[in-house]
Amino acid sequence: MKRVFPLALAVAWSVLGCSDRVSRPVTGGYCLDQMFDGDHYNLTPCDATAGLHGRTDNGPLDGVVLQIGWNKRYIVVRRQAIVRSEADGWMILDTQIARLRGPLSDEEWERERAKDPALRGVLVRPVVQAWALLNGL
Repeated sequence: MKRVFPLALAVAWSVLGCSDRVSRPVTGGYCLDQMFDGDHYNLTPCDATAGLHGRTDNGPLDGVVLQIGWNKRYIVVRRQAIVRSEADGWMILDTQIARLRGPLSDEEWERERAKDPALRGVLVRPVVQAWALLNGL
């Protein structure tokens, strides 16, 4: 009986916790998570044991996704930081080498984009549009 209660509690918690999040794969093992029926969006590793993780449960960006774009190598996000003492801005996640840059200002993002042809091809969209695109709508 002592083992059944913790197991039942863990199952109930996971079921309730999962109902607040719907995930769709983006690229490079990362998923866009819609939280609380579209209240906000996070970028997280699709597999909890892989990829970069942040200091918060909002994924490696430690923030909310406002805009997002991607190609086979990069995921580019304009994020709003969870910790308000941190800067909002552009984050560049290189999925090939598991490296995160940012937050960058608009000017810094444009300079990075101008230097790297692979970044120039990333089409950044508002997160709601990207969410629909990931669902094939």
